[in-house]
Amino acid sequence: MLVDHAIIIIENIYRHVEEGYEVRTAIIEGTRQVMWPVIATVATTLAAFLPMLLVSGTSGEFFSLLPKAVIVTLIGSLFEALIILPAHYLDWGSKTAASPADPAEGGGVVAFSHRARASVDGFLMRSRDRYLRALEPVLRYRGSFFLVCCAALAFSCGLTQHVPIDLFKSDFNQFYITTDGPIDAGVDQTAESLIAIDEALSEFGGEITDYLSYAGMKMSPEGGPEIGANYGAFYIQFPDTSENVAHPERIFERVRSGVEAAMEESSGIEKVFVFAPRNGPPVGKPVAIRVFADDYGLAKQVAAELKAELATIPGVFNIEDNLPVGPRELRVRLDEHRASLHGLTFQDVGMALRAANDGLVPSTFKDPDSDEDVDIRVMYPKAQRRSISDLLDVEIRSPEGHTVKLGDVARIDVERSYQSLYHYDARRAVVVYAEVDKLQATSVSANREMASRFADASVRWPGVSLVFGGEAQETERSISELMGTLFIALVAIYAILAAQFRSYLQPVVVMSVIAFAFIGVILGMFVLGYPLTMYVFYAMVGLAGIVVNDSLVLIDFVNQGRARGLSSLDAVRESCRLRFRPILLTTVTTIAGLFPMAVGLGGTHPVYGPFAAGIVFGLAVASGLTLFTVPALYLMVESAKERVARLRVGPEPMVFPSES
Repeated sequence: MLVDHAIIIIENIYRHVEEGYEVRTAIIEGTRQVMWPVIATVATTLAAFLPMLLVSGTSGEFFSLLPKAVIVTLIGSLFEALIILPAHYLDWGSKTAASPADPAEGGGVVAFSHRARASVDGFLMRSRDRYLRALEPVLRYRGSFFLVCCAALAFSCGLTQHVPIDLFKSDFNQFYITTDGPIDAGVDQTAESLIAIDEALSEFGGEITDYLSYAGMKMSPEGGPEIGANYGAFYIQFPDTSENVAHPERIFERVRSGVEAAMEESSGIEKVFVFAPRNGPPVGKPVAIRVFADDYGLAKQVAAELKAELATIPGVFNIEDNLPVGPRELRVRLDEHRASLHGLTFQDVGMALRAANDGLVPSTFKDPDSDEDVDIRVMYPKAQRRSISDLLDVEIRSPEGHTVKLGDVARIDVERSYQSLYHYDARRAVVVYAEVDKLQATSVSANREMASRFADASVRWPGVSLVFGGEAQETERSISELMGTLFIALVAIYAILAAQFRSYLQPVVVMSVIAFAFIGVILGMFVLGYPLTMYVFYAMVGLAGIVVNDSLVLIDFVNQGRARGLSSLDAVRESCRLRFRPILLTTVTTIAGLFPMAVGLGGTHPVYGPFAAGIVFGLAVASGLTLFTVPALYLMVESAKERVARLRVGPEPMVFPSES
């Protein structure tokens, strides 16, 4: 948009120079003529970005960075375009209209610049003449042409069903491997089991730059570390080659396949998960299904069925839940009747077991070699607390002063429990997590498939409810809020344009190109195979500012022609003739700058490629429609206004000759 403003102002000044104005007068008149349209385009662009500050949550904090930067940038560009740029034209701009160089001038730089200017102007004039000839049938059959444009818009809306959604597309050069060993395994056993994965990774050679392994910890599904003797983790980094930047999932999938094969050869690993960090705000796993139930056992049972169904969906992997079974535990159960006979409570039993295993500190002594006091700890020797029978022989002193063995008043059972108990909104829940292969599925498609398969969950398991969250829920919530901000932005843009044109209908004509730009964006995503990402949404917002800029100035020139007494049709023709060159130049300069990135001439990028493609294809389609659809729609609106005015006035009264 910054270049657009410069092109609009410089082209308008140059046009006045061509018409014979003195340079200073051309600068003043040319800048004054487009000053308010330029200010209005800046205001409409700000109106498009500022509602993004209303998005809530973590995503809102992420989205708020762009409008803050846009505010500062656009205010600076407005000052540059209206104040500094005209002054620069006085020093470096063209002082006369372009004309063929005199052969007598020879081959100097001045002669070459004159020939280049004349050649470019000649090409633009020929292109303009062809455009004006093509515009005539469009204006003549404007209703039919507008219906064709609406049909194309409807087709693009249907095409969105075939374009995947990946709101926060990631580019990464590192990823993680986490392993779960047998629940009773120690750190030494876990470290030994990681050797198989270490050997599998060493076979990739230079494709992996380096990796680190850890025994006793892993990364949790929520992104934080988890400590456990049976956990293992690898941190892997690979080089930023052009192929890896374009398709980081290539090496990721190769490593995942190799690691899963190595896991089958290692008896010390029960589960292995390979996952990569993601761009944008933390939105959770692609699949995160919360199972709410009053009983954790029932929730765990439902989670097992969910995991079994997820395994049947192509492209879904790393399936797990957040309620793993923990190591064996010794649970002491008090016989209340026997304990009461001796006056013992559960607290007495607990204190006795603590004293036997952890010891008691009755006093301290001063270490002559240290400045700190050393605790004197009294506890059972290790040989007397190795087994359950040893614990049952622990003696407990009753209130009457006699001792009772633990086995006389309690029993010890060996059981397993869950490592942690998860609650969400103060309700018991189990969460099932999974990753998706973006080439086969998306978070939205996987969650929709699971929602359809378990639509009757409340009937199958009374008291159980399922909530589909994670990335899919965050994506839908973000899109919903962004649609709300888009509505606010459109209302604000309409209000600004209505104030600019003093009309209720002309803003609709100007804003129509925003909808038609959507055709190019969706077409570009479909043709190049890109997903719809948050950066594409940014591109659409920026694109709205560019295309509104062109159509706004076009309608402003039409209004100036009407003010000079031209008819609607003549004013449209004159405005299209004058605005063809700046619209063409802004389109060509923007597309030329982003086209290599859009099609991956210098290497495809998974994040910025869709962004560039959205602007390139959207601008190409929107600019063409600006040159054809906006004039046609303007004439349709004017014709409708004239018909309404005639209906209000009514038919002219019939005049009869008077009788003489």
